[in-house]
Amino acid sequence: MKENVGGAAVELTADDLRRIEDALASIKVLGDRYPAHFAARAGK
Repeated sequence: MKENVGGAAVELTADDLRRIEDALASIKVLGDRYPAHFAARAGK
């Protein structure tokens, strides 16, 4: 838990954020969010 709370002190630069956004933009999402039997329980 201490490690997780420590994440709140991390400061990202504009360059860090740009690099994160670029990396996320390159990820192609495939497939459904949930398997069919879970989606039915989630009301989707």
